[in-house]
Amino acid sequence: MTFVMKLISLSRALPQVLLAISLLLVIPSAKILAAGGGCDVNDDGNVNSGDLIICHRQALGFDTDGDGYTPDVDCNDSRADVYPGATEICDGVDNDCDGQVDEDFQNVGQQCIVGIGACSALGYLVCAGSWLECSAMEGTPTAEICDGIDNDCDGITDNNLTPVLCAEQSGVCAGSTETCLGISGYACDTRIIPDYEFYEISCDGKDNDCDGVIDDNLVVPPCPNQAGVCAGSTRICGGISGWLLCDGNNYGPDYEAVETSCDGLDNDCDGQADENCP
Repeated sequence: MTFVMKLISLSRALPQVLLAISLLLVIPSAKILAAGGGCDVNDDGNVNSGDLIICHRQALGFDTDGDGYTPDVDCNDSRADVYPGATEICDGVDNDCDGQVDEDFQNVGQQCIVGIGACSALGYLVCAGSWLECSAMEGTPTAEICDGIDNDCDGITDNNLTPVLCAEQSGVCAGSTETCLGISGYACDTRIIPDYEFYEISCDGKDNDCDGVIDDNLVVPPCPNQAGVCAGSTRICGGISGWLLCDGNNYGPDYEAVETSCDGLDNDCDGQADENCP
């Protein structure tokens, strides 16, 4: 008899239990919907059945996104990557629920440069998940030319150029190539040509001024001895041998290494005339 009475008592209480469960499920949803459509969980502009289920679970305090945090502490219980202590990434969301958005990425928007040489480009730092990247795109390398620019983007300016011969190729200038002077273009830099002389001064058997003539227009030095018939004598250029020592070839027909003529001349250029005459 007692068992039957208990069944009767439970059957009478069952409607009240079901009513309580219904209120727990419906009333929170009604409150959420009445708040102005706050159940648009995925922010797509529509409140569908999936949104309502999540709203029900959140209103009842369930961990909807399964990240281990209930709505009372989870600032976005519809995203499993958002919860207290989560890693903050650069996505415009408060991932770690500390009330700040992208606080670890303060350099967003700052200017940045990618590439080198002619390939460099200016951009701005933008979000790329867990890091920042530059919005600019590197340029495309081109063949290197003489212009003071790193055209091939290898970090070196005006390198690997095809040699260009200097206009003048005579004498010591033979085989000389023009020098790249950056934005000024090519020029034949005679300063780096060995033995080059703007005005030829060296007696060396070379065409130092690249005019096609060897040892021309030289300033001829005088012979050391300028006495007697040696006065006015000059040295002779011996080409690769340089300036030759002075001898009878330099002093003229009246020169005598040992004076024998009685002609009133200082033939041996010793400062005395006819010193051996009787």
